Amino acid sequence: MIEAVNAQTLKTAKIRTSKSSLAYKTAIEAINNPGVEIVCGANTGSGSYASSKSWQAVTALLLRQAGIEYSLSNVAPKGGKHGDRITVILK
Repeated sequence: MIEAVNAQTLKTAKIRTSKSSLAYKTAIEAINNPGVEIVCGANTGSGSYASSKSWQAVTALLLRQAGIEYSLSNVAPKGGKHGDRITVILK
């Protein structure tokens, strides 16, 4: 039931994104766990094809357009993509 309410909240956002996207899943997780830092970055690929991916900006856009307050942070020592975090602010 909570997931359905939160999914409905995100439907009010004007950007189109797949429900299976990492940004959408992260937004739902952040809404369900307010005050908890949620990771928004990971490694993809392997070997010489490895790269870092961050979906923090798209997640932030979803939350902003749905009218949800959030804060962005980065806990990586050099500010890399692996340290991207997003937190829904408790009201």
